[in-house]
Amino acid sequence: MSTDKELVLRKDTETVIEKSYQAIIEGLTGILSSERKELILSCGFILQKLRGGKFLDVLNKEWKQYREKGRIPEDYVGTEQNEECLQEILDYLEKDDILNEVTFDALKKIFLMASTEKISKRESHLPQQYMKICRKLSQGALIVLFATYHEGYGKKVPGKPWRERMFERTGFDNQIIEIFEEELYKYKLIDGSGIPNDKQEMYRLTKFGYDLCSYIENYEE
Repeated sequence: MSTDKELVLRKDTETVIEKSYQAIIEGLTGILSSERKELILSCGFILQKLRGGKFLDVLNKEWKQYREKGRIPEDYVGTEQNEECLQEILDYLEKDDILNEVTFDALKKIFLMASTEKISKRESHLPQQYMKICRKLSQGALIVLFATYHEGYGKKVPGKPWRERMFERTGFDNQIIEIFEEELYKYKLIDGSGIPNDKQEMYRLTKFGYDLCSYIENYEE
């Protein structure tokens, strides 16, 4: 038997997003009106919930725009892929300790790109896996990943050290870049040589890393 949550998911993704947003606002209102608020309030908690609400509002607006412009097939809503991708975003907003715009933006773009079926089909599990990887990566690692993609995309890159190029693009110093480099290598998103291949668009990215970035970059405003 389907749960109420599953029935709502199948009915309309937009409804789920709106209900989640409403739950956040009502939760904050309840806390702020509590007589014991001084015991349970924390600035960090409030800020986290407010950011989550803001991100949900952005997602809802863009989802509506995609629907209105006919980018999302009518029968896509309620598919297994749609439900799982939406659940990844809601879990991120509810369970992750620190929300950030870089991670949310990546998740949002994967979610919307999957919904268009422009690159992947609804039977594919690739969008869900891309979202799980993005949730595992730190904000800084994602910044370096996308910087690597843009540094090499569509051109032959002149022979300059990779970390120097990353510093120019991100402003991170060498030691911080090294930390994120190890993180990206751990998840097989960049190769371990440290030497860019100047003749290929993939630069230091593995095929998996390149495909993930390319999938996100196909997002349309």
